[in-house]
Amino acid sequence: MTLIKAQAELKNNMRRINKKIIQQGSNHVFMSSCLLSVLFPSLSMVQILQKMRIEMTRGKRMWSPPSINPA
Repeated sequence: MTLIKAQAELKNNMRRINKKIIQQGSNHVFMSSCLLSVLFPSLSMVQILQKMRIEMTRGKRMWSPPSINPA
């Protein structure tokens, strides 16, 4: 009788552990997607700004201020 109870408890514990693993796995996927949605735009923005900085040091400006004609 005690062997049957031990097997039943072991089975229940394994089910509980499997549910926790599945739940934590989905949390990891969610957190990874959130992190990527924040990091990817910021890294691409840094890359764009660095490219603009390099082009401005070479004399090629992507944007130039409007010239003011004195009247």
